[in-house]
This record gives sequence, structure tokens and C-alpha cells, in this order.
Amino acid sequence: MAKLIFNNGYVTIGIGQVQNQTTPSVTSPGGATALVTTCNVKSLSIEDKVSMIDLAGLCATSEEQFITRTSGTVSIEVYVNPAAFTSYVFIGNIGKYCTITYDPDTAPGGAASGLAAIVRTGVIESVSTGAEVDGVITEKATIRIGTA
Repeated sequence: MAKLIFNNGYVTIGIGQVQNQTTPSVTSPGGATALVTTCNVKSLSIEDKVSMIDLAGLCATSEEQFITRTSGTVSIEVYVNPAAFTSYVFIGNIGKYCTITYDPDTAPGGAASGLAAIVRTGVIESVSTGAEVDGVITEKATIRIGTA
């Protein structure tokens, strides 16, 4: 199980069709992108995992595993800037495909590192929002990876 965790960075988020489509896509039925935005992220956690079945025989002396699928979750919390956004990023988009892209080389203020961009596509599974005493508004979402 691989895990990436960071905070106070920037990600690009694309949100598209509802999950009942046959191919994951972040474009609307007409081909236009429904929403692509760059957000300041308070926290991001990406967890990847695989599911396997045991192929070993009854009296086998070694394990034989076969990978059947990959899956995982993305947990993200973004800052909502009422002056810059006309709507929330995740609220109202439950069940839609979502692509999260983090590229350390193109993030505002980021230095060129040579690291490849991390891209995960899944379905928005849950969302919530919160406001703090100092007026900071945040939005949390969980994206299920490996759904089609």
C-alpha cells in the first residue's frame, strides 16, 4: 500500500460526468470540461492498494498471488476563496468523476524538482464543508479510486 501525504500545496482538480458512464471521464457529455480549477490545498492523502486472489494449490509450498484490481482513496481538503470561486468545488458533485493532479514542478512557488506529476481519477464519494472562527472556509472530499 503506497501513501502520499502533503499539506499547503496546489492541485488541479477536474470534475466531469456522473459515474454511470462506461469510461472514466472528466469531460461533460458535449466534450466540454465541466470544471477544471487550481486550488490551494490544506491537506491531501492518496492511498493506493491492490486486491489479489490466491492461486496456490492445496498442498503448495509457496504463495502464488494474482492481482485482480487496483483501488484506493484520495482524501483532500481545499481552501474555498469566496472572492475567487463562484461555487464550491466538490459540494453538488457527489457521484461524478474527478481527477486530482499534483505536479511539484508547476505548483505556484514550487521549484523544479524533476518529479513526475501524480494523477488519480475516481468518483467523488463524500463531501463536507467547514468554516473557522477567522473566516477561513474549507471543503473536504473523499474520492474513490478504481471505479468505472
